[in-house]
Amino acid sequence: MGATEPRATMTARDEVLMRGLSDWVPLQRAHYHVAAEHPGESLITTRRRVLALIRTLVSDGSAELGDLQGPDDRFVAWPGPLDESMHRIERVYVERFADESIWPWYAWLSLTATGEALARRIEMTQLG
Repeated sequence: MGATEPRATMTARDEVLMRGLSDWVPLQRAHYHVAAEHPGESLITTRRRVLALIRTLVSDGSAELGDLQGPDDRFVAWPGPLDESMHRIERVYVERFADESIWPWYAWLSLTATGEALARRIEMTQLG
């Protein structure tokens, strides 16, 4: 048997996409994965990276941004421009970060078909 190649370390983006295959991804998980990818960074930098990750995933069509205010606590995409949605998140995630009962579950990502396809490719890469 030959030596096996080590699996590539997944980025926070990859982790969020992979988690999105099984469920909606809360803001808290995006924060967790970014912090894990960049240990030791300041909270300000981590939050900036999280917001950039969310913006990128939504901008490139990989995910929708919303909350769980639908019937039976189902995901509902937020209407309106992305800049407006990002401002909503910033008001809670940045300005009220100390309130851990609100910001972690305030915003959620739901993968689109594009995001699911990307996540499946990542999954295949991880499986070898």
